[in-house]
Amino acid sequence: MTNLRVPKLLCGDVMDLKSAFMAIAVQIGVSKDEVNRLFNMLPQPLQRAPAFCDRITNLWRYDFGFPIDQLPGDSVAIGTHMFPPVERLLRVLFVANMRILEPKLSRYLQRLTDSAKHQDVLAEVSPMLEVNKNISSEFEVSGYGAGKRTIDWLLRPSKSLTVLLDVKCRTKDLIEGLEQIVSGNLGPDGKGPTPAHDVTILFKDTEAKFSQNSPKEILQGVWVVTQLQQERSELQAAFKLLDPLKLHFAVITNWQKDAYILVRDGIQLETVTSLFSITHSDRFVFDRR
Repeated sequence: MTNLRVPKLLCGDVMDLKSAFMAIAVQIGVSKDEVNRLFNMLPQPLQRAPAFCDRITNLWRYDFGFPIDQLPGDSVAIGTHMFPPVERLLRVLFVANMRILEPKLSRYLQRLTDSAKHQDVLAEVSPMLEVNKNISSEFEVSGYGAGKRTIDWLLRPSKSLTVLLDVKCRTKDLIEGLEQIVSGNLGPDGKGPTPAHDVTILFKDTEAKFSQNSPKEILQGVWVVTQLQQERSELQAAFKLLDPLKLHFAVITNWQKDAYILVRDGIQLETVTSLFSITHSDRFVFDRR
């Protein structure tokens, strides 16, 4: 194993990634044979990633990420963006193996080895983690969006409209928040500044990927993974600015089974929550005072 970069204060027991897979598999109902098969699918750089027990959360994490640098004063942020939960990787592998056909699967797995993009690539599968296995899906589809652009997922529920979904993993808002903290802006309670970023960055480069379509014929949406809460009215205003015929719904979440969901008039919230087996929650928004 390579040397761990996690601070010793946070590091409990240490083991190789395959052993950590085995420890987690029991909790999520994956057999040992399946673990062996999924682990062997991983490219070598990921197989060699060390795993450790996080003393704060008691979660098993693996060391494979990229620090946030270029902060004020040449500061570098080391944290969970570098140490994802082992369970997350195992679940993503399980679903990717079930949902993504070759040669796209091999390309997807290889892209996971880019430590600077690792979290982004993991996030591409996150919407599918709780989708019913009987719902047909296709990864990286072309011919449905604008021009030659590909869209991450096409889902075909048997009793409802076809759904096109693009996935974004946003860190710019987190980086801006860290920049404020490093600069000494800790907020009135000393726990950190109230997020003040431009929420429109959540939807950057998304609208242009879709063609105009009626939500009565096909549903088109974006799934945004973000680390920070978003201001409710600013988020709603940013969504309203987008072409209503290109983006019909948006899901704001952070690897949880709940999300803040935005839908256009005439679209039932339950259409989105039932498809992805999530619940609507205000946990990802706040109201600026």
